Amino acid sequence: MTRHFSFLMAGLLSVLLSPAAVWAETGSPPELDSPFLQQSLPPLSSGQDSGDFWQAVRAQGGAPLVEPVDGAPGERWVTFLWRGQEGGVRVVSSPSGDHDPMLQWGDSDIWYRSYRLPDRTRMAYQLAPAVAGLDPDKPEQRHAAIRQTAQTDPLNPVHYAGHTVVAARQALQPRSALILAGAPPQPWVEPRAQGPGRETDRHAFASEALGNTRDITLYRTADWRQGQPGQALLLVFDAHAYAGMVPTILDNLRADGLIPPMAAVFIENPDIRARGRELPPNPEFQVFLTQELMPWLRDTQGVWTAADATVISGSSYGGLASLYAGLQHPEWFGNVLSMSGSFWWAPQAPAGEAQPEPGWMMRLVEEMPAQPVRIYHDAGLFEQSSRRPADILGTNRIMQQALAAKGYRSHYSEFAGGHDYLQWQGSIACGLLNLLADAGTPQAGEQVAEAWQRACAAR
Repeated sequence: MTRHFSFLMAGLLSVLLSPAAVWAETGSPPELDSPFLQQSLPPLSSGQDSGDFWQAVRAQGGAPLVEPVDGAPGERWVTFLWRGQEGGVRVVSSPSGDHDPMLQWGDSDIWYRSYRLPDRTRMAYQLAPAVAGLDPDKPEQRHAAIRQTAQTDPLNPVHYAGHTVVAARQALQPRSALILAGAPPQPWVEPRAQGPGRETDRHAFASEALGNTRDITLYRTADWRQGQPGQALLLVFDAHAYAGMVPTILDNLRADGLIPPMAAVFIENPDIRARGRELPPNPEFQVFLTQELMPWLRDTQGVWTAADATVISGSSYGGLASLYAGLQHPEWFGNVLSMSGSFWWAPQAPAGEAQPEPGWMMRLVEEMPAQPVRIYHDAGLFEQSSRRPADILGTNRIMQQALAAKGYRSHYSEFAGGHDYLQWQGSIACGLLNLLADAGTPQAGEQVAEAWQRACAAR
């Protein structure tokens, strides 16, 4: 297993020659993939007015342009466009994960970048103009420069409103959304006129183990009853992102009879630095969870269920934290819902020692006895990067192999999207359907199977 694991880890690094590099090396633009651009761009000579081009773009409904791929009915050419003379325009986040540079057509005000994407793509993105002088060896400086100008796509009227919760907290602008025709539906994310009702309250929770205080938001469906059997409990990290969207999802899942009566606990980070320090595996955070938070929920709030009805969940670092907590404490957390878990993470080596290889969590799974935990995890097809030796997509694939080899009941899903909440709002629902499928009556089980097939099977 170890040799096989190391071989797979080595295969995560890929080096791609970008269209910008092709243009720089050959002195001429690369082949145009978009049929629309093939017809529209070559006639534009140097200095010619581009007004007719942009009028044609608006006539098609704006951008990104979405066009068929010959011989591939399940794929589409998707072309991002930007109008302006600013240099260094980039597509931020998806679909490549590398903040790809766009290409300028001659000296015109037309910038473009085309991708061949699955027809089931659902992704959030931004465009960043006037980004120049980036040092590839300084990733933090690079990301900061891109964030300064990143904005919604002015040619795309579709924005992801749910991201504004995160935007307000992290001083980021909202994102544009690209949802292709084949994207599986997300039928539980929008509020309904006649919701089933809920109870929510917020508490300031002081942790002796961590030496800080954070907000904890509690949610209960209207039919939650303290101590009643047949209920479920969900814990979610990064409350600033999820305490706004997930209650609506739970309301709707419960109204449709797809989950049992549910309580949810949204765990905030004291600040962004604490997030990076606490969510990656560390013993102090486990003390906070199991010796402080969970007993407080049970003893003072009446929020408790058996471990096999308790789900711990999060995205990115939160997904990593969820799996680690489930493996370390299955007596509390019998179900793990990890969204785009950061399984590339490895602990920082002491000064003078070699840095561990990526894949620390996979080695932990391999080396420790299997635990009584059920696991749902997913990752996006666009969560890969040529800039790092291990990425989220590759390490999640390897994690599933490690879990399967140890005999875990685990389900792994890959969605056509990137590292963003537009997909994760679907992941929450699908993960709960998978993990809690046995919690209801046989009739409810049939409803869950139908809902899974409709919204989750083809992600």
